[in-house]
Amino acid sequence: MNETLSSDNENSSVVIKTSIKEVCEKKGCFFIAQEGDNAVRITFKDYGFFIPTDSQGKEVTIIGELTKKTLSEEQAKHYAEDAGKNSESIKGEQEEYSIVASTLILYKEKPKN
Repeated sequence: MNETLSSDNENSSVVIKTSIKEVCEKKGCFFIAQEGDNAVRITFKDYGFFIPTDSQGKEVTIIGELTKKTLSEEQAKHYAEDAGKNSESIKGEQEEYSIVASTLILYKEKPKN
């Protein structure tokens, strides 16, 4: 995932295999994948599907469109609250990578290489 998150890949279709760090606790309408210092928000094309809210820690393969966005402070706080996190430490605009997934494979068990 670390190699995928670069300006060279912005606004292009990507395939990444990673694990889920955080899931929207309300509906499973987004999740955060993180490796090292790099994090990416995954949402779903046309709000067409969700993942179970207990998917934290599971492995996924994602196919989708990578973009880099600037979030307003209000939007960043809203996302933090939906993920069940404290939003008080968020100050000002926030930069984030995001992928709008058109396809997602959620593994019940860790996949074999």
